[in-house]
Amino acid sequence: MPQGITIRTTGLDGKTASISFAPAGGGTPVSLGTVTLPYYYANASPYGTYTITVPSLNTSYTLNVPNLTAPTQAQYGAIVAGEYSNSYMVEDWARLTKDYIQTLTGIPTNDILMANGTCADDVDATKSPGNIGQSANGLSEFLGPFQSGGLCGWPFVGGIGLGAFASHVTNTGTLFVSNMQHIVIDVNGVVGKIYRRGQGGYSSDTCGAVFGALGWVVANTAPSPAPVITNPPFIGNYQFWYLTNLLNTNRATIMAEVGTPARMKKCTELIELDARAYIAANLFDAVTAGGNPLDPHTTNTVYFFSGKFINTDDGYEAYVHIDFFGSMDPTDGPSPGTLVDLTAAYLLYCSTNL
Repeated sequence: MPQGITIRTTGLDGKTASISFAPAGGGTPVSLGTVTLPYYYANASPYGTYTITVPSLNTSYTLNVPNLTAPTQAQYGAIVAGEYSNSYMVEDWARLTKDYIQTLTGIPTNDILMANGTCADDVDATKSPGNIGQSANGLSEFLGPFQSGGLCGWPFVGGIGLGAFASHVTNTGTLFVSNMQHIVIDVNGVVGKIYRRGQGGYSSDTCGAVFGALGWVVANTAPSPAPVITNPPFIGNYQFWYLTNLLNTNRATIMAEVGTPARMKKCTELIELDARAYIAANLFDAVTAGGNPLDPHTTNTVYFFSGKFINTDDGYEAYVHIDFFGSMDPTDGPSPGTLVDLTAAYLLYCSTNL
């Protein structure tokens, strides 16, 4: 059993630093106080993330010490649940969602067109032998699916894309829009880090776009300027600019979080809420060909899910965190387009039928 860890540096020996330690598995972060580098921390379980701040350089460094004792899938699930309650293994979520929508509609799954919004990341691809994708095979039973997500899964297809999805609904079917921003949790419980196949012991910052946007926000200290789309690194990178601008407008909220893992979690939450609001505001117009309830692409009720796709280290199953599930009747009498919140009923169905 280890007795502790020595934090060694190149070029920082002799400097004063304040260190905080977030234990692997989601334990309560602790301050190790102000120390002189290099520093020895006596702890029989030193696994986790160390945030090392050097005041004289106005710079913080993050050191992740992995626990290489591999957990079982069930143990990994407990780690995920410690960060995100109401989370289900990806195939369970796919099955439960398909069954729930069918109980509401009576429409066969292969007559329900799906708009699947997750990040353009290889770990978010559909699972297949020899590949690293972690998305559910069960989703292939839906018609399609269309791919609606850009960086971090924000629906950069816009209203034009949503309208295209709706226009492809069959005469007897309906539309299911899924919006998931992805976040990762490694075997040590560190949010925003995963170990990808073929990259040795390197722990990947994911979502990389969110990590980069967060880095820009942190570096541009208050009073923080807005990112300019015609300046580097945003030239030709509209999606990255949008995420950075969104996070920058919420800078105070983000900076109130301590450490990169907590900030990554908060950033992903903010992006999901923004994406959810966008889809909720534009879904009715998309389904009714520009807002005309007399001319809907479908008269059947459509469905909308919003949550987080939680990637895990290579070799494990991913999870889906449930945040919202709703329905919208495009021909809803005097108030068409009302988004009805079915989240409580959906969560009850999932927990009952797991």
